[in-house]
Amino acid sequence: VMNRWEKVKQQTTLRLQKLNDSKDYQQFLLAVHDVTSWINEKMQTALDESYNDPSNLQGKIQKNQAFQAEVLTNRSRVDVVMKEGDKFVSKQHYASDVIREKMMELEGLWKDLLDATEEKKRRLLEAYEVCS
Repeated sequence: VMNRWEKVKQQTTLRLQKLNDSKDYQQFLLAVHDVTSWINEKMQTALDESYNDPSNLQGKIQKNQAFQAEVLTNRSRVDVVMKEGDKFVSKQHYASDVIREKMMELEGLWKDLLDATEEKKRRLLEAYEVCS
């Protein structure tokens, strides 16, 4: 009877661990989704071609500087998700492959956002120089 009881306790502990791992994984996916949504929202601003309209370029440049500062300030959101993903992978979480994939996608989106903000800055400054 004691052996069976120990076996039941052991199975219960394993099941609880699997449930906790699953909960943590879902929270990670939610965090990835939140950050990805934020990046996609900001990408719309970064890809805006307002530099084609020469009116109020100085104001647009200042607005873009504030936008770039906001983007860079939010790097910590990406870092937190990436660190969480690294923890899962190092613990050999059952979904490590998917987690790695999500991390690569997130890092790619972040890089695309940074590239787009730099390109917009460059084009705004270029348009300002042409119109001055």
